[in-house]
Amino acid sequence: MGIKSIIITLVSLALLMVFLLQGYGNFLILIFFNLLILSYMLVKRYDTKLILLVYVQWVLYVIFLIIHQYVHILPGSGNDDLRFEKLADNYYYHYLFSTNIDLFQNSRTYSQFIAMIYFLGKPHILIPGLVNISVHTITVILLYKICNNVFNNPKVSMITATLYTLYPIYIFTTVITLREMFIVMFIMLFTYALLQLHKTKNVTYFFYSIIALLVGAIFHIGLLGLLLVLACYFIFISNIYKSARVILAMLFITSFVVVIFNSNDAKVQNTINTDDHTKSLDLNSRADYISVNESNGLQTKMKQVTYFLLKPFPWEVKTLADVIGVFDIWVILLATFLALVLYKKTKNKAILIVLITVYGTFITFAIGTYNYGTALRHRDKVAMLLTMFINYYIFYKKGR
Repeated sequence: MGIKSIIITLVSLALLMVFLLQGYGNFLILIFFNLLILSYMLVKRYDTKLILLVYVQWVLYVIFLIIHQYVHILPGSGNDDLRFEKLADNYYYHYLFSTNIDLFQNSRTYSQFIAMIYFLGKPHILIPGLVNISVHTITVILLYKICNNVFNNPKVSMITATLYTLYPIYIFTTVITLREMFIVMFIMLFTYALLQLHKTKNVTYFFYSIIALLVGAIFHIGLLGLLLVLACYFIFISNIYKSARVILAMLFITSFVVVIFNSNDAKVQNTINTDDHTKSLDLNSRADYISVNESNGLQTKMKQVTYFLLKPFPWEVKTLADVIGVFDIWVILLATFLALVLYKKTKNKAILIVLITVYGTFITFAIGTYNYGTALRHRDKVAMLLTMFINYYIFYKKGR
């Protein structure tokens, strides 16, 4: 071992001791985790542009995180993120001193995870954002691999991953203390596993998709909609024996229906007419498209799905948020149309897998949504998967 290696090792050990003694072991773990990702990409000889994008993403997102926490609060902050942070503090002190936990919301897994990261060192306002940025790094790589699986075109894959990284909504929902990136990550893991299952016929990827679905549902029960995706895959796309396809599809559909109709979680039930759900709700908001007096029946669910996909309508545009909502819808519709046209020409079933994943997730999120502001956030959890079809036509098909 040369003198330089010895010096680097000693300095690293010294920094490690300082971090641990000062209670910043969680920072050290997050840094190590991201260095591990970069090392893996280098060893596996990933596209140099993708490695550079991951590095740029870290710098850019950390800058926005610092701005959000120390300079000016970013748009989207003020409700969910504060509740997640408060609950994370409650869990941390419970782990440390066995204090009682004030469980004031149903969505707890994300806060519990943040509290465990706190426990590895001590609480700090930057920790949740750094955790989310680390997860976002994984999603960038997964989106690249998913797109490359569909088109086998590194250029289109790189453009798709870059636009996803630079899109302001994803920047904000990453650096703010929200669980959006965890949900996005599990949806992408599921999609990649399903694509690999179809491509390689390796049954291991089937179990990977089930694991991604189940663990993701712990963070957000809406990911149970991926059960519908599996059902559609085995009925319409899979090449296994017909009897096995029917049995598996019925199993997944039954599981979905049983869980949804027996769950009291507001994320999959329209509970707008309950006292608990309306305590802090502005019932006169024009963004609400489900009335407090509407029943929780099938007709209301169909209305929710329709409005989830189409609201706000162009004639309802009055604010910047409305403009973003309309733009978001038109991008989704255009991408879907281009995907169907491309499938008609190529018969590439990977395109159908992406489409059923997106719309299966949309349906589940829709039945627990009554406001088109919330619908926008839910659509953006999977909409990035559709952008690859627009990018394909703009940067590849048109060029040819």
